[in-house]
Formats: sequence, C-alpha cells, structure tokens
Amino acid sequence: MTRSTAKVYVLLVGLLPYFAGCLLVVATRDHWFWIIAGLLTIVLCTSFAYIIRSSADKQRAKQMLIADPILYGFEFFISAVMVRYMILGR
Repeated sequence: MTRSTAKVYVLLVGLLPYFAGCLLVVATRDHWFWIIAGLLTIVLCTSFAYIIRSSADKQRAKQMLIADPILYGFEFFISAVMVRYMILGR
C-alpha cells in the first residue's frame, strides 16, 4: 500500500463514524436502525484500521483491537446525539 493510499484510507476510516452518525440521525428516526448501523460502522472501521496498522506494526495493530471499537463507538454515539438533540432539537 502506497503512502498516499494509506492516508486516504486513514481519513475515510477516521471520519466514517462521524458522518454515519450524523447522516443516520438526519435520515431516520428508527433507533434500532441506528444501533445496527452503529455496530456495522464500528466493525468496518476497526477492521480497516487493523489492516492499515498491520502493514506497519502487527503487534501494535493487535493491541489497538482492544481500544478501537470503544473509540469508534463513542465517535458514532457522540455525533448522533449531538446532531439529534443539539442541532435538530428533537
């Protein structure tokens, strides 16, 4: 993987929970859909982050598998809550 390709993947993986959380809140009011989409977002982001990190340092990539799902989950949840209650006022 080239350096510029890795930067694009890192940017997409890092911003996906924020965009997914915001767009889902605006698009739908179904809480179960948010939960399922949040879990899928967490799995996708964690998987891609592991793939990107494992190309450089496999040990660090394995260690971050513990923290990454929690961090991506908080990113998704915080962005969804901020948009729902602070911006949309629902």
